Order: sequence, then C-alpha cells, then structure tokens
Amino acid sequence: MRVVCSLLVFFFIGACGHRPPEKPYVNSLHLSPAYLASLDTVNYTVIQWEDTVKDFGSINEGDSVRLLYKFSNGGDKPLLLMSVKTSCGCTVARFPQNALFPGEGGEIEVVFNSNGHPGPVLKSVTVVANTSNNALHIMVLKGNVLPKK
Repeated sequence: MRVVCSLLVFFFIGACGHRPPEKPYVNSLHLSPAYLASLDTVNYTVIQWEDTVKDFGSINEGDSVRLLYKFSNGGDKPLLLMSVKTSCGCTVARFPQNALFPGEGGEIEVVFNSNGHPGPVLKSVTVVANTSNNALHIMVLKGNVLPKK
C-alpha cells in the first residue's frame, strides 16, 4: 500500500509540473506581439531594404501617387513591424501586420495626395521594427507637384 501511495503522489506531482509549450509573444496583458518583439533584443532580426528613397518625378496638384518600399527579412528570427508613421497627413502608409519569417519579403505601400502641396515635395516614412540593424528605418519620397492653373 505504501508503494501505491508513493506512486500516486509522484504521479500527481509530476503531472502538475507538465505544461504545454506556450506560443511566443502570447501574454495575459493583451500587448501586441510586435510590441513584445521590440523588447526581446535576443530575438532581433535584420531587415533588408530594396531601396529607401523614391522619386516620383513631377505630378499635377490634386493627383495621388502610390509607392512601394520592398524589404525582406535577412535574419534568422521572425520580423515584426511595430509601426509605420508618415511625416504628414497627406501621406498614408499600409504595412504587413503579421510576422515575416526568415527569407520572406514584404512591402510598405505609401500613397501621397498632392492636393494643396504644390512645389518640391520631401516626405518621410518612419518604420519601427524588431531589428538589430537599427530600430528606426527612414524611407523618403520626393518629387515635384506642378501647381493648379
């Protein structure tokens, strides 16, 4: 009987210590996975940009121009973009919300509305990511807006 009781106690203690593995960046505080990845410096990765400066040439005032900034995950950990912010309200950006795994590519779509912005244009887009090659990445768009007649 003593052996049976010992086995039962051992079984229950062992069973309490076994937990299924947790998913990375899951938490009870409901913080975004991208924010948690920004804090996890051990798992930073590298982002590789195709180009960071786009020249859209000359457009007429009131026209919009769509630009794509292409990039890839050049590291060995998942890449997460925390935020993409434009320098003014005339420029809107869309970016991948999910993790990009090593070797995967993505793009940031930027649309510039030239209405009310005649003359030379120089706008920036700031990307924050979980990267070891700088946490802030600056994209630039430039061109010329021909004024309305």
